[in-house]
Amino acid sequence: MSKQFTKLYDDVSPFFQNVLKFILVQDPVKIATGFTVGMFITDFFKRIIDSIVKPLIFIVLANFSESGFVYKMAGQSFNIGGLITELVVFFVFMLIFYYGFVGPIDGLKSRYNIDQKTADCPYCKSIINPSASRCPSCTSQLSS
Repeated sequence: MSKQFTKLYDDVSPFFQNVLKFILVQDPVKIATGFTVGMFITDFFKRIIDSIVKPLIFIVLANFSESGFVYKMAGQSFNIGGLITELVVFFVFMLIFYYGFVGPIDGLKSRYNIDQKTADCPYCKSIINPSASRCPSCTSQLSS
């Protein structure tokens, strides 16, 4: 740590030292950006579900109505229809999210070799796949 950070860190009360360390060491701008993007994606999917998916579900289940599955017991009402609707919507949401985002992103990662572990060739020091038996650069035979 730099002298300025250490002096500032020592001058702050112990209660705020962790907060100061988080702000100066972590990157709260990236965290806030991720949070904002996450909120946007949540709102985007909620709009898709409310405007497209739910009406399609009610078309498929033409005679189904949420209010038809409300049970009353001891003065309390249990909306079973709403629960069933939300479970179906959640399932459809997860399918859309997986096939719309997770699958394509995983495909791009594997296509462009992102997040793959790599190793250095012991002979020419080029980056190779750790499971390779021969270096693609210098064609040296590698031991496993």
